[in-house]
Amino acid sequence: MNNLTLFTLVLSSSYLMTFLGTHILIKKLSFLHEKKLEESEIFFGQDMAKPGMKLVPMMGGLAITFGFGLSILASLKFVTKASVVTLLAGLVTILLIAILGFLDDIFIVRRIWRITLPGIAALPLIVVDTGIPILHLLGYGLNLGYVYTYFFIPIGVIACANLINILAGFNGLEAGSGAIACTAIFTSSTILMKLEPTKYSVTTPIIMLAMLGACLAFLIFNWYPAKIFPGNVGTYAIGASIASAVIIGDMEASLIKTRSVP
Repeated sequence: MNNLTLFTLVLSSSYLMTFLGTHILIKKLSFLHEKKLEESEIFFGQDMAKPGMKLVPMMGGLAITFGFGLSILASLKFVTKASVVTLLAGLVTILLIAILGFLDDIFIVRRIWRITLPGIAALPLIVVDTGIPILHLLGYGLNLGYVYTYFFIPIGVIACANLINILAGFNGLEAGSGAIACTAIFTSSTILMKLEPTKYSVTTPIIMLAMLGACLAFLIFNWYPAKIFPGNVGTYAIGASIASAVIIGDMEASLIKTRSVP
């Protein structure tokens, strides 16, 4: 399968699965709210952007994670074994952080754990030895070695997961900014893949397209007036996917440029 067909498969499957998942989730949560008002309160939040602060279903990130995960799994048949390993490592990291976000939505996790636990979720990326620990400064390459592996990789995952979460508050902002970041990193990664095909693989474009499709599908329901919010499970998953993609693809400079744009 050529790259164009593979990319189309990933984007379309992610979009379709997230769209269906979000639609079903809204129906189920709304039904639960009508039948069991008190028990369902943890699944709803007030929309500050609407008059009267109407209650809106949360946990939309479950649909984002669902669509994203299925599209990644669908792509594994068509990539090399090396790409399968890195894709699965990235997927496990993202799923672990999504679980943390889900627990935070339900139980309100303490701030210190919100900051530290995403670093632990980066272990799959550390185990498979992703990224290149070379820092280029003034024409010289500095090998960071284990400092990069055990410090900078967890820090990158922690920072991205929490940066997207900070953007929460306005209808469509989290998914919209995530879609823009995914598009920028996907474009950069495909250009690099064309320039240096032996160094860069399809792994980063696949991760970014999978999350792009999920964000675009979710935006249909999250755009003003929002019918559902992503919750922490969604914002953490979006941030973790961006971090995983740039670490796997050795694109840290692109990440810094992307996240520096307001």
